[in-house]
Amino acid sequence: MMLAASDIDIAEDIRARTLFDWVALDRMFVADYGRPFSQRKVDGLRREWDLPSVGVLYLSYRHAEDNYAILDGQHRMVAAKQEGVKELPARIYIDLSYEEEATLYVRFATVNKQTALDRFRARLEARDQTALDVQRIVRQSGNMEVATRATKAPGYVYAVRGVEVIYDQY
Repeated sequence: MMLAASDIDIAEDIRARTLFDWVALDRMFVADYGRPFSQRKVDGLRREWDLPSVGVLYLSYRHAEDNYAILDGQHRMVAAKQEGVKELPARIYIDLSYEEEATLYVRFATVNKQTALDRFRARLEARDQTALDVQRIVRQSGNMEVATRATKAPGYVYAVRGVEVIYDQY
């Protein structure tokens, strides 16, 4: 398989902007685009705990705060912390914008598939135009808001995928 010149440029850029290392768990955090925490998921990981199978977390290093936003691996990190582990291996992205982080978060859905609501919230944070348009239209319709967390409350639209399908069709 032959790589196009643009593919080589992208691969070199990724290589230049990433590194692999072991990172202390207490320097990791979940950004606003991250999925809501579930102790149930962590408990499931801990029931069959096996450190080598945790794999590599995907992180974004933020120079200003000197810490790491979790792009993929939040529940594995918490399970490791609860098991007494102090650090985990990670692929670390450097110098990403907040919007780039949110975009990668959406793309890195691995073990625990993201819900439509998880993806929509992250796409809002990534400034995705369709998500922003849907949010604006729902807000303009009256006393309604697109839900950004899975909570039951009147006035919130939870069926974000359905709303987006309608938006795309009309």
